[in-house]
Amino acid sequence: MANATFDESLAKPTAAWGAVVSMALCVSVLIASELCRSAC
Repeated sequence: MANATFDESLAKPTAAWGAVVSMALCVSVLIASELCRSAC
């Protein structure tokens, strides 16, 4: 049981960081597309 609790506590922060990275990627792509649209 200790291993299951340990694995769950490791999986949740990893999933949260994955969400943060994916949101940052989406925002950077949106900003880049806006800059390209205004520059072109």
